[in-house]
Amino acid sequence: MKPDNSTQDELQRVLALKRHEQPPRKFFKGFAERVMDRLQNPEPPPEPTFLQRLGLDFDTKPVLICLLGLVVCGLLAFGLISSRGIKAPPPGAPDPLGPRPVRGNAAGVEGASLMPTPPPKHEDSGGGAEPVIVSPDPGQRIPPRPRPAQVTPANSGTSAK
Repeated sequence: MKPDNSTQDELQRVLALKRHEQPPRKFFKGFAERVMDRLQNPEPPPEPTFLQRLGLDFDTKPVLICLLGLVVCGLLAFGLISSRGIKAPPPGAPDPLGPRPVRGNAAGVEGASLMPTPPPKHEDSGGGAEPVIVSPDPGQRIPPRPRPAQVTPANSGTSAK
């Protein structure tokens, strides 16, 4: 992006005027003495605030971080201590996180079944992928499907005698 020519020309003109300007002679008269005097005798510090007089003037950020850490540790300790008081459910009680039976008789649901009925299988689909079997009980084992007998060229020509 190029600067505008009129702005550039105006800036060059102002700089040319400033190049020849000099401060008045009285500016430099005693300048070195004033600088040395201020270096040796600086200005007095500002008046202390009320909190500074009481000795309570400190940075608040570390205090807030410490308080936040104490709150987090306190909540963690409270959670650990209160979790010790939780009793295990009796052996016959249902699992509160387990599957729940479906109530009512909605379309596609038979009685109090845990899973909806699968869609009907079309015979003209050509096989495709096998359906996924999902067990409603996580501990239940599903037996493997029997594999169909494979015909190989070695055993297809011979017959059992």
